[in-house]
Formats: sequence, C-alpha cells, structure tokens
Amino acid sequence: MYYPTSEDISMLNQSSKTRYIWVNMLNLNFQLVDNIEGKVIDDSFSFDSTSDIRRTYNVTFHVTDSSFAIGIDKKIWMDKYLEIYVGVLNVRTNEIYKYPMGIYAMEDSNSNYSTDTSTLSLSCSDLVTMLNGTVSGQLRIKTVIAEGANIRSAMIDTITNLGGFSRYRISDMDKTVPYDLEFTAGASVWEIISKIRDLYAGWETFFDTDGTFVCQPIPTCENDPVIFASSQLSPLVISEAVNSSLKDVKNVTRVYGKCLDTDYYTDTVSGTGSSYTLTFTAPPSPSTGTTIAFKCNANNSSGFTIIFGGTTYSVVDDNEKSISADVLQTNSSYVFRYRSGKFYYQGQWQIIGIAKEVLTQPTQAQIEADYIKENCRNIKYIVNPDSPYAIERIGERLNVCSGGDFDKISSEPLALQRSEYENWLKTRMVDTVTLEMTLVPWLNMNEKIEYTLKQKKETYQFITKKMSGSVSKWTMSLEISRFFPIYPFITT
Repeated sequence: MYYPTSEDISMLNQSSKTRYIWVNMLNLNFQLVDNIEGKVIDDSFSFDSTSDIRRTYNVTFHVTDSSFAIGIDKKIWMDKYLEIYVGVLNVRTNEIYKYPMGIYAMEDSNSNYSTDTSTLSLSCSDLVTMLNGTVSGQLRIKTVIAEGANIRSAMIDTITNLGGFSRYRISDMDKTVPYDLEFTAGASVWEIISKIRDLYAGWETFFDTDGTFVCQPIPTCENDPVIFASSQLSPLVISEAVNSSLKDVKNVTRVYGKCLDTDYYTDTVSGTGSSYTLTFTAPPSPSTGTTIAFKCNANNSSGFTIIFGGTTYSVVDDNEKSISADVLQTNSSYVFRYRSGKFYYQGQWQIIGIAKEVLTQPTQAQIEADYIKENCRNIKYIVNPDSPYAIERIGERLNVCSGGDFDKISSEPLALQRSEYENWLKTRMVDTVTLEMTLVPWLNMNEKIEYTLKQKKETYQFITKKMSGSVSKWTMSLEISRFFPIYPFITT
C-alpha cells in the first residue's frame, strides 16, 4: 500500500498538469535493457481486483526510428516485459513525481514506420498471461499435487518450478491439500494456482506492480487507515453513479459440497462420546486417503478419538482443530478421511454448510429450530449489528451454491467456511459507487477511502475495487464498494 504524502495530494489540484509515461523494456529476468521514447498519442488502462488478470494497458506512441518495429532483431520482441510508470510535474517544486503502473507481457503490437508516419501500438496484460496459457504456461505432462501437501509449499513449487518466476510473496496458510489435485497435459500453471488457492475460501493470487507473485488473504481492510479523505477526493469527482443491486442481495447461503462415499463402514460402535471403538469384519490398516464411516452411538465430546484394530487415532478438522462437542449426533453416520497419522472429519454423506447474517446471536431455542428447518446442523451465524441486509431487517434471502467446484468441497468445515465467504460477497459487495474523476496515479485497489455521496449528502468509508482510464487524458473511472466495520474472519 502506498501512503500518499501532502505533496501527492496537493498535485491533484494543480490547474495545469504536465504528465509523463515511461515504458521500460525488461528482459525475462526483470533487468532493464531499453526504453521506448516518443510522444504518447493515446493510452488506456484497466485495473480490477476481482479478476485474475488485474491489470491491462494499451498505448500508442509516435516513435523516433524503425528500430521500434517488431522482430527478433528489433526492440519489440517476445523476450521482453514492459514496465510502465506515470508521472506528473509538481509546479511548486519543479520535481516530477513518478508512480508504478505495473509490469506487463505484450499480447499484441502494431508498428507503422515511414517518413511521414511513425507509430507503435502495444496491448499488454499483467504477468498472469505468462501462466494461464494466453501467452505461455501450459503443462507438458500430467501433474499431481498430493493429498497432505503443505499449501504454501505447493504454491511456491508451482510458481517457481512450473511457472518460472522467482519473486513471490506467499502468506502461510498453515493448511494442507485435502485430496489429490490432478492436472492433465495442456492444463495451465494458473489453473493449478487457482485450484490450490480456492481450496480454502478467502484467498487471492495476483502479480503486484513490481512483478512479484502474491498469494494472500483477500483484504477486508478492517484495520487499514483511510488514505484518501472525502475533503480531498470530492473536488476531483466529475460525476457519480450509485448502484445497489437489490436483487443480488442474499443473507443466507447454502453450500452443497461433495456427496461422500467410504471405503469402510460399520454400525458396531461402543464408547461414550469421548472415544469411539469401531468394529470391522476385517479392521483396515489405513493409508493416505482411506475413508471410514460409522453410526454414532452417542453424541461426541470435544477432542474425541477413534479406536479400531487396537490403535487409537485423534480426530481433527481441516484446520487441525478438535471437533466441537455434539457435532456428531446419536444414530447418525459420519465420514472420516485418514492422512498423517490421524483422521480428518468430513461430515455426513452429503456435505452442506450454511451461513446466515443476523443482527444478534440467536437463542439456543432458535438454533435448534433452525437445525430442524434446514435439516442440517452445520450452520454459522454471522452477527453484524450494523448490517442493512440482516435477516431481521429484510427477511431470509437464500443463495444456493452447488455444482462445479462446489462439488469438490470435501468436508463440512470447508463447506461452512465457503458458505461464510459466499455470504460475505452477497451482503457486502453489491453496494457500489462509480466515480468519473481526475486521475489519481498513486491510488491502488483494495484501499480504504472516504467519500461523501453527492446524492445522499452522507459520508461513508469505501474500498477501491476497479479503476480504468487514460493517463494521457488524466481521467479515470473508479468503482468503490461500501465498507462495513464488521467482517467475518474467513481465513482463520
């Protein structure tokens, strides 16, 4: 995050702006080898925090000579990246302030050189295109990420060994791959990255402006400072459009995951809930991926174990935490998957997770009634007393998620986490404002700003989500989403 200085902000209000665009040419090791010189005729950019390809940039120059033609012996060729900077002259200090716009791979280029006309046009997207098959990134052979692999290690191995990038910033998820991930030849490296990222809800992957690959929790901006006050922003705004997609608001999300099968099942069980002894005709010797299921003879206590074949095994969820008391109910059957010397709780035969946004925590009687109504006990109540979308205010609005990648959710804890994340999207990301305004070259995505709505005359905090515009015209369109002070901590 860039924290603007008083000079950064004061320059935005200059009556005249001398602006600059620098295009550096980097080799595949990100070393500067040349630059493009010429007068910019036109340019456009688009930044989107919700897209895998976050940044695109198009520019047309008047160039100085024919060396800017396209070819292996010319300056423009496929062995180079483009590094874009923009700048503006501070008329008070006569200093040029310079801001990064990103590093890009060239997708298309067009040059026209003659004694009368000399132009070069470039269409670029960020470095994801080097991994998703657009420019490069297809797999030569079948690739498998094994069950039990550490998420961070698997991500590092993918981006470096398969993707060929050495600069990365990958947060420690402290989680493992819950089942084998298989990718055929011809699939892309980015497909592997996406599958690993999406195993656990609330994570994002992208390339930063300096070409660093990033994998981190999606920012909620809960503790971030406001970097742009309304008094500073409002004078730059030409027009605003408020969009509240009321039909898309949902406050109850029901996620259907995998329909489980099992390698071994028994209803011959003894124990008191703190430890279940299972009897099989031929006790299995579990290996990675072995699944067992049994019919409970008593509700579980927290931290219970499973005993069979004379061996005691601990039971945890996908976060390596003990299962809470009474998750297992008498006379119901549950499935567990073995790896690394313990059993991981998956759930009942059909994996379901439900999230509900409420103003206050329900009473135990209300929760019990919900268990019956939903025919499911795997329910999370997201308590947000400030939410305009809570059930108490607008009634229940149901969002059902099933099929596709949802079918691969292999445990109730993962389904609950995903339902919480999908509910967060549906109750917080639909209240958006689009501002047509003067370009702010240091502003980035997922940053907290303050703005007073011209229509409502009310001041709120917002999160920047999308930006598009033109440096040469020094204008942009900024899409912002309303910030709410309480967010679920979806990655913990």
